[in-house]
Amino acid sequence: MKQITPVARGLLVLTCVLALIPRPDSSVAVAAGDTITEFPVPSVSGGPWGITAGPDGNVWFTERTGNQVARMSPTGLVTYFAIPTEDSDPVGITAGPDGHVWFAALAGTIGRVAMDGTITEFRVPTDLSRPLDITSGPDGNLWFTEPGANKVGRINPATGAITEFDIPTAGSEAAGITAGPDGNVWFVEELGNRVGRITPTGAVTEFALPTPDSRPRGITAGPDGNLWFTETSGNRIGRITPGGAITEFPIPTRDSAPWGIVSESGVLWFTAWNGNRIGRIFTNGAISELVIWRTVGQLPDITADSDGRLWFTDYESNLVSRIDQDDALTRLAPPGAERLARNLEPPTESLAEGAAEAAERAGPGLADRLQPGPTSTPWAPDLRITGVQIRGNQPDQASDCDPGENRIEAMIKNDGGPIAQHVLARLEVDGQTRDTQEMPALGPQGDEQTVRFRVNLEAGRRALKVTVDPEGQIAESREDNNVWQGQVSCVKEG
Repeated sequence: MKQITPVARGLLVLTCVLALIPRPDSSVAVAAGDTITEFPVPSVSGGPWGITAGPDGNVWFTERTGNQVARMSPTGLVTYFAIPTEDSDPVGITAGPDGHVWFAALAGTIGRVAMDGTITEFRVPTDLSRPLDITSGPDGNLWFTEPGANKVGRINPATGAITEFDIPTAGSEAAGITAGPDGNVWFVEELGNRVGRITPTGAVTEFALPTPDSRPRGITAGPDGNLWFTETSGNRIGRITPGGAITEFPIPTRDSAPWGIVSESGVLWFTAWNGNRIGRIFTNGAISELVIWRTVGQLPDITADSDGRLWFTDYESNLVSRIDQDDALTRLAPPGAERLARNLEPPTESLAEGAAEAAERAGPGLADRLQPGPTSTPWAPDLRITGVQIRGNQPDQASDCDPGENRIEAMIKNDGGPIAQHVLARLEVDGQTRDTQEMPALGPQGDEQTVRFRVNLEAGRRALKVTVDPEGQIAESREDNNVWQGQVSCVKEG
């Protein structure tokens, strides 16, 4: 057992780019609950991965490359416990029903860590099973996924006896697993592109995801009685009811690769493998994101302790970080509270009701500051077309293009306002709509994306028009910015 006192690094985190960079040994905050504190993992070969709140008031995490389990106090004091099996590659970790901490290791073992640091390992019967994630089940056992064996495993914490259950879909690569509110255990299939439900007796039911090849990764029980999961390739957060109905919500940041997910303070919090972000999603689907400043990225897991603090691991930067969110919910609220009403299910009768419902779900502290705006003017994204190009030429300069298929690119920027979901961009040639493209989302103020059209242009002078349509309604604040018009001469070479 090794005990190490860390050096804590604090940094200010807002939903915008920060200008203030604190010293590595400093802690900066502008208001109570606004800080993220980073604790560098003392082990050089650490690689923190899974993390969970322990029954002792500490958080526990696995170190993949360090081959150990670590205990961290709320102030960052780290104690290490070496795993007996060499190169076991520990990953998922959870608090057990027996007062111990349990972990899954890709080398084929399930481990139990007593509060004094004693580690006991149990070999999974199937070779090359690669246990990945683990959870406490509603039946008093521990349940874990075996992507290498295409099974779900169950271990009795008192006897260590392991039972395995086959997953119907071959090569499903089961990943995250959690206890459901319905007395069953739920898991996601990364390659099977499904969510699975397994009863205490081992009966498996699978539910296919609407988005192809979404690669679901993490899953947790939500505060609304549903299950919530991340879609790494689909770049979405999914929700599934105990009956199997699935709804997906696109994440504003492109290719963020959402990974771990946890429920806390009435909302869901998730990590992004790419993009240096922690996200939060209301149960109505509204999403906001925190940029994690000075972090390389690769955030595999997140948990919440008994005091409501969030903890997440940073595999690449070798960090464990803590979010003190006393009133951080207000700081992280999506801009324009009335905007939240747009996605509520079922729809609320007024924007004020929508904001009040979202505030109530978010917990104490948010309702006082999250005030709805005028109900007569919903806050809409202010989108602007910043430029249009054809094969690198500017049409408004009457540059030539070739008759036949051309690629037309329109640069679209959100000049102000909230996230624009499902942005439609239309291309007209000589007054006729020739192509329509859809973007899943355009981020809040400052985000810019490129939409690409492919269209056949006839020889001669052509009139082009590009229109941007956020969420089916043209933003009215600067409607001229939503439309670009120009002309181009298409002539034959030679």
